[in-house]
Amino acid sequence: MIVWAVALVFGFSLLGLTVGAHFSMRIKVRRKYFEDCISLINSLEGEVRFKQSKLTEILLCESERFGAELKDNIHDFIRFISKKSDAFAPKLAHLTKRERSIITDMFSVLGTYDTDTQVMVLENFKGKIDELYNSEKQRESKYCSSYIKLGVLVGAAIGILVL
Repeated sequence: MIVWAVALVFGFSLLGLTVGAHFSMRIKVRRKYFEDCISLINSLEGEVRFKQSKLTEILLCESERFGAELKDNIHDFIRFISKKSDAFAPKLAHLTKRERSIITDMFSVLGTYDTDTQVMVLENFKGKIDELYNSEKQRESKYCSSYIKLGVLVGAAIGILVL
């Protein structure tokens, strides 16, 4: 009987841990996405300013360094500017409407300006995305470990209540 009770509480605690880890991972994925966007902008600024390379070449070279979400967005954008796709609609399911708008706008202005203006526009987007990154970094430090701990505690409480 005691073994079953311990197993039940442990099982619910493990389930709570899984749920807490899921919510924690969502915040980390968002932070990593914004971090990758900033890194992409930094690379684009340098390449546009100094090497003046072709945009598709820069994006293809840089895309391998990033997470799956940004890599997919880059490849969708390359298909669009290569005329292999009719419209650019990035897959940004984990972002809010405002964040989605900023990222879509950033991609839509790539390659549409002369070098100096392109660098200035990229710096503007870097400032916006940096705000989003800092916000997610604060959320991560504030909530990620709390989600995991709370999940375990709620799971254990449910296990005890079920007994």
